[in-house]
Amino acid sequence: TAPELPPDDPVEVGRYFDAFKRSRWLVAIIVVSLTGAVLVVSLLMSKTYRATSKLVLSQPPQSLLSSDAQSTQRDLATVKASLTYRPLLAAAAKNGLTGETVDSLRGKVQASVDQDANVISVVGTDDTARGAAAIANVVAATFLARERRDQQRQVKRTRDVLTKALADLE
Repeated sequence: TAPELPPDDPVEVGRYFDAFKRSRWLVAIIVVSLTGAVLVVSLLMSKTYRATSKLVLSQPPQSLLSSDAQSTQRDLATVKASLTYRPLLAAAAKNGLTGETVDSLRGKVQASVDQDANVISVVGTDDTARGAAAIANVVAATFLARERRDQQRQVKRTRDVLTKALADLE
């Protein structure tokens, strides 16, 4: 059998209470000074707001392009990189973000990817809530406008190739 352990000594609550009473001013000074320090630091810190615009990567028809998981991940990574690319930020700065430059936007725009849902999040940060929302929305809208323009160019090129091929057949 296991050896018996000696019984625990009783806790003397009164002794601890007396020690606390003797040090109550020290405890009060520590608590008040720490609370004051945290208050001062929080008041001195600048406020930062974050706003998020979400984009869904829609797949083109499967007969035209491969839609395997690796292709989708590559497309998402490309979109994520494009959202913080210098020319896109320059266009966004010109398209309604007054007072912003490419360099200032670089520190205020982040992009992240949810690969399970094919969702890209564009996060804008600023010292005002409206500014953060404007940054996220304008960068997302600028990206979408460029994507649409690129797709329209691709459709026109494809149509021109097909029209030429039909003309050659006649």
